Amino acid sequence: MVFRIDFHVHTVYSDDSFNGINLLIKAQRKGYYVAITDHNNFRGVKIARRLGLKFIPGIEVTTDKGDMIGLYMNEDGQRYSKGMDYYEMIDRVKEDDGLTVSPHPFDWVRSNAVKDKGLALSCDIIEGYNSRSLFESANVRAMKLAVENNKPITVGSDAHFPIELWNSYMIIKDEYGDASDSIFNNPKVLLKVLKNKPGYRIRQTFIFAPSLTYILKKFYKKIVPNRYMRWGARATDR
Repeated sequence: MVFRIDFHVHTVYSDDSFNGINLLIKAQRKGYYVAITDHNNFRGVKIARRLGLKFIPGIEVTTDKGDMIGLYMNEDGQRYSKGMDYYEMIDRVKEDDGLTVSPHPFDWVRSNAVKDKGLALSCDIIEGYNSRSLFESANVRAMKLAVENNKPITVGSDAHFPIELWNSYMIIKDEYGDASDSIFNNPKVLLKVLKNKPGYRIRQTFIFAPSLTYILKKFYKKIVPNRYMRWGARATDR
């Protein structure tokens, strides 16, 4: 069996995403999996668990120094919140036996992206490719930094719309044996797999996606919030 894992995915429980968890459940049947990394909350993670989705639990937190993804940690929203100290989040993820990821570093277009090498390297993993980075130079710098410092690499679509899902993903083959399945709940297994440098597929998202996300977040959800939630999550809470 082959696991195709997109390590950076948002659901309708991020304030600017339109991906219903029902879409992820359908894709799982074809061997496509995700790390759910909603903005500053674990609601999508908890719903996905209730519905039996096989996935890597995570969160993308807007810290005081930039975005950081945490994987496998305690799903307590009080411990991980918007604006928290960058290094405090690293400490808390370690306390929870989780892993930290520096997402889309060096992407100067994003105000919340980490631009400092030291900050990126302080995480356990560097996101070597993010499909939503508008300029390839950011991904090139991220990949180079990881390789030069022998850091594990993940790739992710950073999907906010269904059309973006699995634009980028890691390819975990069954040659890893039992490790392939336990990757969804064991951070040590993930590090072992990444150390063996699995293959990956990368593709940039369509250029207008980030702008469309911003527009919908600012206007559409405010105008018709109830309709938005029915449309985006209609099969999610069943």
